[in-house]
Amino acid sequence: MTNYEIQSLIAERGQPKEDARAVPEADMESLNRDAIESFFARMRDKDPNARYLQASTDTLMKKFSIVTEIDGRVCPTLCGLLMFGDYPQQYFPNLRATFVRYAGPRDGASKGLDSIIDNRNIEGPLPAMLRSLLGVIHGSMRKSTLKTGLLAEEIWEYPEVALREVVINAFAHRDYGPWAVGTQVQIKMYSDAIIIQSPGGSTVRSTRTRSTRSTSKPPATAS
Repeated sequence: MTNYEIQSLIAERGQPKEDARAVPEADMESLNRDAIESFFARMRDKDPNARYLQASTDTLMKKFSIVTEIDGRVCPTLCGLLMFGDYPQQYFPNLRATFVRYAGPRDGASKGLDSIIDNRNIEGPLPAMLRSLLGVIHGSMRKSTLKTGLLAEEIWEYPEVALREVVINAFAHRDYGPWAVGTQVQIKMYSDAIIIQSPGGSTVRSTRTRSTRSTSKPPATAS
C-alpha cells in the first residue's frame, strides 16, 4: 500500500468522528512507532515545504487523529490502531475482512448448490490487511491471453486498478460507529462475479462485463 493511499485513508475516511474516538483500553505500546515515524518521514520527503510537517511526531500524531487525550492520558484512537496498530483485532475482533470463493456462479451458490473452495479471515493493521486481501483476490482471478499479430496481452478477469480502488474504499468509507464495528468487510468471489460488502457503506457487485454499486447510507453521508 502506497504512502498516498495511507494518507488518503486517514484524511478522507468516511466517519471522521467515529474513528477518531479514543480507545482507552489500548496504550501507546499498541502502536508501531517505527511505522508512524516512517509515514511522516515519507510525507516530509514528498512535500518538504509543508510547514505543518515540521512539527514533532507527537504533535503530528494528534493532528492526524492517530492519538488523542482522555482524562489526562494520551491513548490511541480507533484510526491510529487501524492504521498503525500491531494487532487492532485485540480490541476490535471484527474489524477485519473475510474472503470466500465459490466454485460456481452466484445463483448456484445462493441456492446452496455450490461448494466453498476458499475461506479466509484477513487480520492485522489496515495496510497489511489490504495487501493480503488484494493478493488473495489477485491469486483467485483468471486471466486470458489476447493475441494481436505477434504480440500477446494478458487480460485479467477484473481490471486490477479498479478492483484495488473498490477494495480500499470498502475500508476507507465503511461505518466505524459502535453499532457497526462488530461486522467485517466481506468479499465473495464467484465464477461469474465478485461482491464486496462494506458495513454501513456500499455494496459493489462486479461481473466481467459490468459493475453496480448500492449504498445503505443516506445521501448526505454517502461517500
